[in-house]
Amino acid sequence: MPYCFKCNRKIERGQGVRKEVYTGHHKSAGFSGNRPWAGKRKYYAMRIVCNDCAKPSTSESLFTALTVMFLLFLLWCFRGWVC
Repeated sequence: MPYCFKCNRKIERGQGVRKEVYTGHHKSAGFSGNRPWAGKRKYYAMRIVCNDCAKPSTSESLFTALTVMFLLFLLWCFRGWVC
């Protein structure tokens, strides 16, 4: 029986959702010749999560709504400058 990747609850057969979730990150730094460099990678993978964890959180949906509203506002502000 699978377990939810986020909350570790048991998932009944057929109830889980495969979703791309954040699984970790890696930071690195060093020198190339005499120049310093730094790197950061985020890792995502397909994992099984329960139905409760698969629902978008309130902050995610609020961020999406505000982003769309901001883009519409920008289009409205610059409607005469394009063309």
